[in-house]
Amino acid sequence: MVGKGRFLDNIFIEWLWRSLKCEEVFIKAYPSVGEARGGIGLWLSFYNDKRLHQALGYHTPHEIFEAIPTIGYVDTASLLATTPWAPQQQKKGLIDQEKMAGRTSRGNVWGNL
Repeated sequence: MVGKGRFLDNIFIEWLWRSLKCEEVFIKAYPSVGEARGGIGLWLSFYNDKRLHQALGYHTPHEIFEAIPTIGYVDTASLLATTPWAPQQQKKGLIDQEKMAGRTSRGNVWGNL
């Protein structure tokens, strides 16, 4: 993932949905929701466990996932390039006065209570 709002964030899931629609849903035109769920579930199993993916060196996603060594919990928060939000300096009294002035001039949803 590249970052919030970047076009590459969803490209992989878009490819998955495209493949699902073109290879399964549009071809079979399921007559019921139950049949669609079953067929799509079988297709997803095929996609992950049997279908070879060129981008994965002609391996299945399941093979790649199983080949990754499990190393346990890794704290990567320190690697993030983000900084905590700076506390905002607000004039509390001024904001409260503005809110009250706006409320009294417009009233509220239920009338003037």
